[in-house]
Amino acid sequence: MTELERRYRESMNQVEQAQAVIAAEHGRTFERVSESGLCRVIVGLDGNLRDVIFFRNDVFGIEESSIVAQELLATIKAARADAFAEAGQIVERFAPPE
Repeated sequence: MTELERRYRESMNQVEQAQAVIAAEHGRTFERVSESGLCRVIVGLDGNLRDVIFFRNDVFGIEESSIVAQELLATIKAARADAFAEAGQIVERFAPPE
């Protein structure tokens, strides 16, 4: 086995290990409540939106839709940032030292 083949196999093993850990953590979720307390969002480790819960019954009757949309989007982005940071930490565990 050449040095290049050995490095390739090591890299592939690390990728497979990281993928296995991420798959095992698949059900893990990250929650964020919006700044004003308007809603709570839940995203998965993959960053996909799982749920949105509004804490008021008449959200669009009380607030302008553009304000609701901005706050909702900011909250989703914050939850996704948490999820991606965690996914990055998982992958870093398998990265070779520099």
